Amino acid sequence: MNYEKELLRIGKSFKEVRKSKKITQDEFGKLIGIKKSQVSKIETNPQDMKFSTIMRMVEFLDMEIVISKGNIIIKNIL
Repeated sequence: MNYEKELLRIGKSFKEVRKSKKITQDEFGKLIGIKKSQVSKIETNPQDMKFSTIMRMVEFLDMEIVISKGNIIIKNIL
């Protein structure tokens, strides 16, 4: 499995859902306790994401993470 591609896909998913909720990177960062620059990095190059940050993003955006047999699936549950 190409984990780099999976991480990029995860970052893209976060960005798509955030934008669909009409929340800016700055607003989102303030809501989950990180800087706008960190939100941007996670959405474009999420190589060094902390698990706690991922979970705050998932929770706030009403998303779900499923890990099965090495595959990572993130979906919007609303």
